[in-house]
Amino acid sequence: MKIIYLICITYFIVAINLNDLYSFDIKGKIIAEDTNEPLRSATIKLEKTKFGTFSDATGNFLIKNIPAGNYTIICKMVGFETQKIKVSLTLDSTIFLEIKMPSRTLKTNEVIVSANKRVQQVQEVPVSVSVIDLNSLINKNITDIDKALEYIPGIKMNGDHVSIRGSSGFAFGVGSKVAYLLDGFPLLSGDQGDLKFDIIPTFNIERIEVVKGAGSALYGTSALGGVINIITEEPKDNSSIKAKIFTGIYTKPKYKEWKYSDEYSSNSGIDFSYSQKFNDFGFLLSGRYLTDDSYRQFDTRTNINLFSKLKYYINNKSRFTLSTSYASNEKDDWVYWRNLDSATIPPAGTDMTIKIYSDKFILTGLYEYIFDNNDFLLFRTGLYKTFFENTLNHSNPDFRTSTAVSNNNEIQINNNLSNEFFLTSGLNFVYNTVEANIYSNNHQITAALYSQMEYKIIKSANLTLGFRTDYEKTTNSKDNIEFSPKIGFLFHSPFEVTFRASVGKGFRTATIAEKYAKINYGPFKVKENPDISPETSLSSEIGANSEFKFLDHLFAIDLSLFQNDMNNMIEAKFVEDEGLFIQFSNVSKARVRGIELDLKSLLFGILGIQSSVTLIDPQDLTPNATNKTLKYRSKILWYSGIKIPTGAVEFEFDYRFLSRADAVDDILEHFIPDANQRVNAHIIDARIIFSLEDLLKYKINLVLNANNLLDYYYTIYPGNLAPTRNITLQIDARL
Repeated sequence: MKIIYLICITYFIVAINLNDLYSFDIKGKIIAEDTNEPLRSATIKLEKTKFGTFSDATGNFLIKNIPAGNYTIICKMVGFETQKIKVSLTLDSTIFLEIKMPSRTLKTNEVIVSANKRVQQVQEVPVSVSVIDLNSLINKNITDIDKALEYIPGIKMNGDHVSIRGSSGFAFGVGSKVAYLLDGFPLLSGDQGDLKFDIIPTFNIERIEVVKGAGSALYGTSALGGVINIITEEPKDNSSIKAKIFTGIYTKPKYKEWKYSDEYSSNSGIDFSYSQKFNDFGFLLSGRYLTDDSYRQFDTRTNINLFSKLKYYINNKSRFTLSTSYASNEKDDWVYWRNLDSATIPPAGTDMTIKIYSDKFILTGLYEYIFDNNDFLLFRTGLYKTFFENTLNHSNPDFRTSTAVSNNNEIQINNNLSNEFFLTSGLNFVYNTVEANIYSNNHQITAALYSQMEYKIIKSANLTLGFRTDYEKTTNSKDNIEFSPKIGFLFHSPFEVTFRASVGKGFRTATIAEKYAKINYGPFKVKENPDISPETSLSSEIGANSEFKFLDHLFAIDLSLFQNDMNNMIEAKFVEDEGLFIQFSNVSKARVRGIELDLKSLLFGILGIQSSVTLIDPQDLTPNATNKTLKYRSKILWYSGIKIPTGAVEFEFDYRFLSRADAVDDILEHFIPDANQRVNAHIIDARIIFSLEDLLKYKINLVLNANNLLDYYYTIYPGNLAPTRNITLQIDARL
């Protein structure tokens, strides 16, 4: 046995050394097709591998130490058509490529990684995916991720809760039904299982990918309604400095009853980032300071964020990435309004000295090893620590504190077995620990195995089959085992229409907070329930997309029909037990079905238009349910945007419509005055972008933003007025 083991090790070492001997470099230059000008910061990747780089200030790029084989190069850049080029590296080949990038405003072929845990174009996946890029985040002056998600078709924000196509309602800030990732690393807190949006600096985001529909076959628990993956920037080859500073005000409310101060409330912030590579080592460092007086009394916050990304290229086949992020937040303990007539003022008797302090810290490591041009391995490990505490005396019954640590480990292997067959497999282990006076001291373990096959049946048709098995155990609770299968099909028709279809199971295990919460939250008392079972869903979708010209104008259209059948839904329910309590339990059976239409157009070669509408039918199928409509769901979500470039000045307008939720918890009226007041929401955002590049010879923009331009009043969840008109002026520079 020892001899066999020695032979295997020797063979492995020799195979690696032989592969090192026959390695190649790909050099090239990226230029704009219409002007022949070099393009800086274009992304160049080898499809189905981890090889990649960026073009420098002169448009040149270099990818080193690539094993022999056949590859497809993907080159992408914001504002340009993504290019795919096939190359063959053999013993006598020398590769230099000049890649010409055609200008383009319609973004229908983005390169993504979230749908199948590997690099591929969005048009090659059998599910609906939306992408928002860095330029959109900066121009809209988005400081937190939740504000960016409001511009994605089919998404509604219920406070800090993300609802993709009606998958979630109002859940008191606990238990996300959407998986939330940072560069593929899960970011749901270990206690509440919620999303902490301030932990990720928007200034260093390359793009946000949103996969719609159940994603548990690859991502496990919480991917009930979909997956959100935040992709951060890579270190640049040359020195790169970015900075942004902004300041703004909230305008005075129309109603005198809402005016709580003679002064204008303001918000301001500053972001800074530096990135560079030195030979085999690259780094990115950034920081942010943000302060917001809010449009409501007793709702101020201050946020500090530090982020770093260090990348070391060990050799031609392996590299290691270390990422850290820290956020510190201080905010007032706002819960709900006094009443509708005093919508910007907290209830009478509120102690306005109470604050909530929170800290979040992420440390992740990613090791990538390429065996050859067909196979590669990823090992991802890290911890995510969250802490919050209010400033009440520890003996006060309303004192709240919780410290949670989530340790996540994953090993993933990608095998390109042939030109037609690709396999992704992995193991995942998660260990959550919680120390809290409101959730007690508990721990939660999840272990999982997953595998997914992608098979090219014919040149124009792909089949996807996958599954994941999860084991979950929480302190003093029963064991849970969940099996999540998935099937998808994609067909590129000869009529330039791509059809897709998918069916998959989603599930979510209850969080420690949902099982063991014993808390006073404003007027609410929460009762524990350790016997909650996982909630599950069966998500299905059929869709089609096409890109075409009509009257010499470019159009892209995407249509999808979807249905999500949910069982054992975990919701907050009011129960009587020596008083009225809130308790999380399995209370509902539901079906959410609908249709989503997304249209993009480029008129006259310059005018960019996007409009999407999502129509949802949220049905409560629980026997004896008094209301057959699911609570806190909007049946109509409509988003439209327009970009009007005029040389050095660009005008942008966005319109969002959210229909009034038909069903809510009427019992909340006993706790919160006017809790059920709600209207249709019409929100218009506008901005003017002044490019100073021609004047100052540096890429500097001056942006005037008006969010909620018409100062339209609506609620985001019970007893909470949505943000009123906010006008900001910002300067962002990239040197």
